[in-house]
Amino acid sequence: MAVAASCNPINFQLVGGRSARFSTADFRLPDGRSLEGVGITPTYPNSWTLADFHEGRDPDLEATNIRNQIVLIRLLIYNIQDFQKHLAVEYS
Repeated sequence: MAVAASCNPINFQLVGGRSARFSTADFRLPDGRSLEGVGITPTYPNSWTLADFHEGRDPDLEATNIRNQIVLIRLLIYNIQDFQKHLAVEYS
């Protein structure tokens, strides 16, 4: 078992070849509030269903991929518009 300098997370081997692990760090937000027992509300919440599990689907990953594609499309559009502005100035 590799151990990081912070000893986080701690891993335990369980019966049957399974394992469990948990964090030992005190993670805090920039304003000093602890995340322990509170967590973080996701910006884009997704729901898992039993059908997702049985079908091997990952709604979180699918939503992330869609959001990433939207960001890339927006960047592409911005770059095209920016390039067109430069062309207009350069060749006017």
